[in-house]
Amino acid sequence: MVIGEIFLTAFIQVLFGKLASRNLWNFGRRERVHTLLTKWKKMLEQIEAVLADAENKQMTNQEGIRFWLEDLEDLAYDLDDVLDEFATEALRRKVTEEPRASNSKILALVPTCCTSFNPRNLAYGFRVRSQIDEITSRLQDLLERRIRLGLQNAVVGPSSKAPQRPHTSSLIHEPCLYGRDGDKRALIELLLSDQSKGLIQKLGEQKQMEDLGCGYFHELLSRMEKKLENNEGLKNITKARHSSYTRGYRDVIKKLEIFQKANNLRSFLPFGWRDGGTNQSISFLTSYVPLDLLPSLRRLRVLSLRRYRICEVSSLIGDLKHVRFLDLSCALIVTLPESIGILYNLQTLILRDCKNLSKLPASTSNLINLRHLDVTGAYSLKEMPPKIGKLTCLRTLSNFIVSQGNGSMIKELGNLIHLRGTLYISGLENVVDALDAMRANLKDKQGLDVLLMKWSNISNNSRIESVESEVLDMLRPHKKLKELTINGYHGLTFPTWVGNSLFSNMVCLKFQHCEKCIYLPPLGQLASLTKLHIQGMKAIKNVGLEFYGLGCSNSFPALEILTFEDMPEWEGWSPFGIKEGAQAFARLLELSIKRCPKLLQKLPSNLPCLRKLDIHECPLLLVGWVPSSTKLNDVRNTLHFDSLISLSLTNISLLNSLRNPKVGDEVVLENGTYSHLSSLTSLRIDNVQGLECLPNCFFHGLTELQELSLSSCKELTSLWKNEVGQHHHLPAFRRFLVKRCTQLTSIFEEEQVEEEGLQQHEELPYLMMLEYLKIEGCGKLEKLPRGLLNIKYLQELIIHGCPCLISFPKTGLPSTLRTLDIDYCDALSSLPELVMLNNLEKLMVSRCPSLTYLCCSGNGLPPTLKDLYISSCGNLECIIAEEGIKINCPSLESVVIWDCESLKSLPDVMPDNNGGCLSNLSKLHITECDNVESVPEGWFTATKLRVLCVRNGKKLKGPPYHAYNNLTCLQDLRVNSCTAAATGLVSYLLKEESSFSCSHYFTNLTCLSLWNVDMEGKPPSKWGLHILSSLRQLFLMHYGWASFPPQGDEGMMLWLPPSLIKLTIGDFTNLEKLSCKECHNMSSLEQLDILRCPKLTTITELGQLPSLSELSIWNCPNLASFSAEEQRLRLPPSLLHFWINECPILKQSYEKRKLCYASSGMVNAGAVLGSDSDAVTALDPAFEWKLVLG
Repeated sequence: MVIGEIFLTAFIQVLFGKLASRNLWNFGRRERVHTLLTKWKKMLEQIEAVLADAENKQMTNQEGIRFWLEDLEDLAYDLDDVLDEFATEALRRKVTEEPRASNSKILALVPTCCTSFNPRNLAYGFRVRSQIDEITSRLQDLLERRIRLGLQNAVVGPSSKAPQRPHTSSLIHEPCLYGRDGDKRALIELLLSDQSKGLIQKLGEQKQMEDLGCGYFHELLSRMEKKLENNEGLKNITKARHSSYTRGYRDVIKKLEIFQKANNLRSFLPFGWRDGGTNQSISFLTSYVPLDLLPSLRRLRVLSLRRYRICEVSSLIGDLKHVRFLDLSCALIVTLPESIGILYNLQTLILRDCKNLSKLPASTSNLINLRHLDVTGAYSLKEMPPKIGKLTCLRTLSNFIVSQGNGSMIKELGNLIHLRGTLYISGLENVVDALDAMRANLKDKQGLDVLLMKWSNISNNSRIESVESEVLDMLRPHKKLKELTINGYHGLTFPTWVGNSLFSNMVCLKFQHCEKCIYLPPLGQLASLTKLHIQGMKAIKNVGLEFYGLGCSNSFPALEILTFEDMPEWEGWSPFGIKEGAQAFARLLELSIKRCPKLLQKLPSNLPCLRKLDIHECPLLLVGWVPSSTKLNDVRNTLHFDSLISLSLTNISLLNSLRNPKVGDEVVLENGTYSHLSSLTSLRIDNVQGLECLPNCFFHGLTELQELSLSSCKELTSLWKNEVGQHHHLPAFRRFLVKRCTQLTSIFEEEQVEEEGLQQHEELPYLMMLEYLKIEGCGKLEKLPRGLLNIKYLQELIIHGCPCLISFPKTGLPSTLRTLDIDYCDALSSLPELVMLNNLEKLMVSRCPSLTYLCCSGNGLPPTLKDLYISSCGNLECIIAEEGIKINCPSLESVVIWDCESLKSLPDVMPDNNGGCLSNLSKLHITECDNVESVPEGWFTATKLRVLCVRNGKKLKGPPYHAYNNLTCLQDLRVNSCTAAATGLVSYLLKEESSFSCSHYFTNLTCLSLWNVDMEGKPPSKWGLHILSSLRQLFLMHYGWASFPPQGDEGMMLWLPPSLIKLTIGDFTNLEKLSCKECHNMSSLEQLDILRCPKLTTITELGQLPSLSELSIWNCPNLASFSAEEQRLRLPPSLLHFWINECPILKQSYEKRKLCYASSGMVNAGAVLGSDSDAVTALDPAFEWKLVLG
């Protein structure tokens, strides 16, 4: 889309501002063009005086006034360009310190009427001189037309007031729109675009340009909503000023060639492909755009190629002298051209996630207007460009890298006094002189909010602890800093400023891998600290009173999140509270302690607000939550946090009262009024040794518990004794997960009873409110509790990896169940009575070799069933044990049956008034079921069937042809020759004598996969594939042809449907040659995959595929070349990326030419391939190889 220019009144005010610029007038006087500037200013004042009248009168549909305003808008843009060129030349001279010579370039551009200098002495500058003459003439024309149009003066001259926020206007002329609206990130880019065009003015010196711009953000949103129009003005593309489009996965020349005529564009902004998401979504772009198209758009102010995997930036980028905003995020570039350094107007340079970028140009220091430089995620970047300290306008510098042997480089930070936001300084181990660190002058960078300082984590003899201590001391930031990270520091102690109470705005602190520090600084003094993360401090043995801050009575008053990780020597944590009434961690919400193997002593006990506690891999730490009768009072940790809602314990030691049911229950009885963890909603226990059974006390008082997870408790044999459940209920308990408890044999230790004495109403008090139950990896589990039937709210039951489970309780399962998922239960011989589960929607049964049927009764499957999945049940003979039973499943949407070699048939379906009960079935897969003989005709009454896959059913026969007439919604068909039914279906689908009717029936078919389907012996050219007018993907697998197309069937390519986008050829064991010579009709083909063709040696005429952008060749060990009668046809120029796997001859061709591979495995296509060097170098230079070398 093209986004409307900020309204004329504001734009002309900007022009007045530029014409009044002191720098421009100094330049004008020096170059003797000030007379011209004065003349333009006076003419603009006269035009501006009638502008308000013109805007009002255009509403009366006076066409002449509308044309006058449109011409004024065009003129304003062109005048702005010329003034910008003057300013740019002034900047260039300032940077290069060019002598003030009288024979300047600008004089050659000035008409003789405006200066006494004679331009005939110079032979260049004709283009801009013509522009100047033209602008003067157009200004005069507008002045004359204003009189004829009767436009009246309002206020003469520009406003004398301070610049104000631009007013809205009724004038919105936009010549062109492409695509659709973008996301917030894109809007921010547009905001920077406004800044780049000069429309965001500073209010004195009190507000930064970016701050003022943020105030315009919501206004910009509303403007965009008003300016979206659908493809209006494509015929006026030459007048388009701003553009964006929806970025695709592969953007080729055809999509973007319209921009060739858009010579006046000021912004180029691709949006989309999940820009707003958290996942990095990348795209591929024809190199025609960065190497040819964009350098020709000389008026660009804003240029974004964000998330395009481009490999090269043109050296001609320096010609884009007006550009202010450049975003190359996610590019695969290794370097930038030195010409980037002549973009003197550039204010924002974004190189985020350019992971191959190894260096910035030395000329970067010439970008004296640069305000934002973002190299976040450019992990290959090892140094900063020289003299970066010259970029004194920088507001944002994401990373500053101190390279090895160049430690003094850090002092370049000293001049960058306007830095704000986040600064990440790495390579600090290379700073050997603390005075250089002092000259970085961090303490005066008042705009910084977040500071990250990183030393290398690698210890070596060259690192001197005292030097690192001095360097850190000299890197003291200003006192208003909000977040600080210190990583890899190897000093023995921290300087006194770390933890100083004067840093009253500090909210987040992280210490990572400071391996030699023996004490923590007095962090408890930081009044605003809310998050503290301490990791990898290997030398600390005790967290002592110094941690709280000496003399501090209210330590860590604001702290909410505290984390300790990877502290192998930590043994104790000294308690706080020497003075009466002293309180530490008064607002702590989350405490996490992980991988501290020697931690033994007590943890803080007075944490009134604690809501989440995680203790992982602290095997010596004793934990409990009831009073203990043992003599371990000096080391035990009794948890009694009334606010705790989440507790996770992994590889710790439980107190004896929680491991021994008898001891624990006695303690509870002695302390019957004891209340603890009453707010707990989530409890996770993982890898706790010695836990054989859950005693009554384990759940004492957990009235709010909603979720319980037990994992890897390898001595647990049962969860509860039979009598335990009779004492307590868990009224809020909803989710229960039991994983990898390898000795577990039962949920409850139930008494043995005779079958006739089964208690139909036996209750499981702890589980009565349960909605979700998953049991996984419990290899000795033999039975499930009889009382499952009475869990009236259970909706999901999942049992995976329980090979000793024989059967379900004869009492059955609750009728509320919606999902039943069973996997890898070797001994399971039967399922519960399914028809009684009258709410069941999903049934999944996998790897249960002892099952011979699913249903034993005559009532069949539940009518509510939506998804049925059966796989790898080798002895399953039938779905319903009783023969002749029909199913009635009107809700059924998906049926997948795979690898059930004993299955003989599917049940028939009940007819209904609409011809069948499978009215919602959309997916049917029957694969690797060799003994299935038929699919009843009733299954083909499914008029909504979209996906049908029938493969490797050697005995399967198809229904009568008329049954296929219902498959009008079919979109995806996958079949192979092992299935007579599948072959019959394809033959019917493509039958020549019924082609008219079939093409009518199967207009929705977009994907067809044929695995060695015989097609009644016809050559491929006679198959009739051309009638499938909607086909987008075609898979041809396991054919024995020696050539493609087969020899003697040269017309095959003409009979492939022209709608194809993707063609896959795989497992052609005899294929030697593949020719695309007759592929003229396949103009839409974008992707070609050639897989596992061991004899293939040659591929010819790939250049006949004009839209091919992705080519994959896998496991073709003898493929040596691409050939064609003309070199240009060996590979198509549209190719963007090429995937090669297990093709050793091609690999060898690369190795002979000593090609270098990027760390990602991607190689620029400027490289050559075997004998096809001309073909490859003719490719789009953005083309990429990816070799998966086996």
